[in-house]
Amino acid sequence: MKGCNKGAQTIIIDNQPLAEYVHCVAHFCNLVMKKCCDASSVVKNTMDWANQLGIIFGRTKVKPIFTHISEETAGAPVKNISKIKPLCPTRWLYRKAQIEEIVTKYDIILKTLHELSEDNYGGASGLLHCFSNGLTYLGFVMAKDVIDLLEKLNKSCQGGRKTLSGLIKSVETVLAG
Repeated sequence: MKGCNKGAQTIIIDNQPLAEYVHCVAHFCNLVMKKCCDASSVVKNTMDWANQLGIIFGRTKVKPIFTHISEETAGAPVKNISKIKPLCPTRWLYRKAQIEEIVTKYDIILKTLHELSEDNYGGASGLLHCFSNGLTYLGFVMAKDVIDLLEKLNKSCQGGRKTLSGLIKSVETVLAG
């Protein structure tokens, strides 16, 4: 851990004052992911709206409406309906599952937002407007592809015995597809 008082950075600096701190690969991938998403206004806005969606869908009143619409769409009772959660603000690489959940249930989400906005539920009509725009769906698709690549890179770089040449090989493999 980095830690400015007792972490690895402090121990190394105590032994070698000229040493420079370098983020671990996982943290570096996280920073790259954030920069990638922030570089596109479409993706950046989409991620913000996905987070707002998770906040609204986390409220008690919304779950029964979402469940009812899911069951109506499926034509049968649905067990274990997964929750649409807010996005973690710091773990960008763990957003893929949440984004896939939103993309998979996009139609149900739109119907739920429509019903909530008819009841003047706070924030639902604004999100319905955003999610009805095709650019939002495109933003999810774009983000999912980039996050998927970086998530693969992140997983391939983890482990206590990774070498620099192994990390370079991991990057080359992920870039090659």
